[in-house]
Amino acid sequence: MDIKQAAKTGYMSELDWVELYLSSHGYDYERIDRTANDYRDKHQIIVYRHGVRSWDVICHKGSYGYEKGLLETCGEIVSVGDSADGVEGWLTADEVIERIKRLQSWVDKRERVPYTEKGVTL
Repeated sequence: MDIKQAAKTGYMSELDWVELYLSSHGYDYERIDRTANDYRDKHQIIVYRHGVRSWDVICHKGSYGYEKGLLETCGEIVSVGDSADGVEGWLTADEVIERIKRLQSWVDKRERVPYTEKGVTL
């Protein structure tokens, strides 16, 4: 179900709320909803920054929090400013959105820093 259908039905999952935030704030993302097999339905949003995969949010059997309809994130959203790539689960949409804001703040500050080469500001 896409975000417009979800809004019309009156039911929105945690993933739907994250998608609504992303779409209303102009993020580059794709949503994947498919049944891979009897065991695992795949519900995933992949977010891109400058055309490169930045982070994901998922909810499917086997993800941390699936049993309660909660979300799992991985990638840059978990490891803001760190080279480590982690996973964080059992999150509500509100908690994911707070992490999105934190990551965006970090990205905004980082991208405003003047480019330097060999210690000289250009």
